[in-house]
Amino acid sequence: MSEIKSVNELFDSADEPVLSDTDESTVGEPIDNTINTEQEQTPQPTETIQGQKTNTRSLMDVSNALAVTAIDAVDNLFQGNQRTREDINQQIEGGKKEEEEKRANAGVVGKTLQYIGDIPRSISGAYTGYLEEGAEAIEWAGDVLKTGISKVTPSSLYQVADSNNPFSNKYEWAQWDLGKDELGAQTGAGKVVQGFLEFGMIP
Repeated sequence: MSEIKSVNELFDSADEPVLSDTDESTVGEPIDNTINTEQEQTPQPTETIQGQKTNTRSLMDVSNALAVTAIDAVDNLFQGNQRTREDINQQIEGGKKEEEEKRANAGVVGKTLQYIGDIPRSISGAYTGYLEEGAEAIEWAGDVLKTGISKVTPSSLYQVADSNNPFSNKYEWAQWDLGKDELGAQTGAGKVVQGFLEFGMIP
């Protein structure tokens, strides 16, 4: 064993490390230690509660559409087509909002007149609500009857969609709108009276 006289001789005698199977282009490049916070998050499962679907039959929508059609026809024939259907519809909706603002900002005399006017309106609104509930019950009974018929007849002859099957979770409940909100009471007290009257009409 040879004697090492200095520390330099110790390092000089050591073999230099050899890099094998290494891409020389990557040697000496800085290491990226940053954490990517923009990685795509794994979507988490979400639970949704599906409520009963409704299918509204609105008489007021039909009447508004007829009114817009009539006004648009007069405009096209006699006024040179100055307004579109959208403009007419916005004008009608704007008139309704103005009426609501007038009722809300009415003074003592105006409020008193509203309460007096709600007496017949609460009665008409109760009857209208009663008719709406009756129409919904009749349509439901009709759907039950059609579903029963489909069960005893071959599927190739008669089928009922799930939206019309009251025993399906995809059933769409009919909701009739005959204008109770528009024809009925407009004040809080009138609506309470209307509700009692409507409840009393249910057999």
